[in-house]
Amino acid sequence: MEKLTANHTNQILLTAKKENYNIIIIDTSSELCERNVAAIEHADLLLIPTLQDVTSGWKVILFKEILDNLNVSREKVALVINRCTRYSGFNNQEFQTETGYPIISEINDMSKWIQKYVNKGIPIENTGKRKISGPFQKLASNVLKKVGK
Repeated sequence: MEKLTANHTNQILLTAKKENYNIIIIDTSSELCERNVAAIEHADLLLIPTLQDVTSGWKVILFKEILDNLNVSREKVALVINRCTRYSGFNNQEFQTETGYPIISEINDMSKWIQKYVNKGIPIENTGKRKISGPFQKLASNVLKKVGK
């Protein structure tokens, strides 16, 4: 991956857009490098997965400063709260206020349930458990609404 440059990323994304895909999802590393900046600049929507704790909140605030320096519109950014519980360091309203980004979806802490299926190699969608797959389906629906698809 280190050899993938910003130019390569730009070419890949332009080619994918020419192919008329409805949506392109890029899961980047947290590293701030040329290829990730290129992907960010091409994004219609940038999802930031985070936890509701002080450390994660500060990281999002620092990342917000970077995005502001890259002139990324705040309208293109949304948070996904992962492992959400009522015992978290922030509630959602506080988190939105502190970071300045809306929360597009939250995924409750289901690590004990999910791990059982991951260990067996069973996709979450195939579990038949609405409680487990529901938050992911809601996230997908909210993303499609946000990008107008």
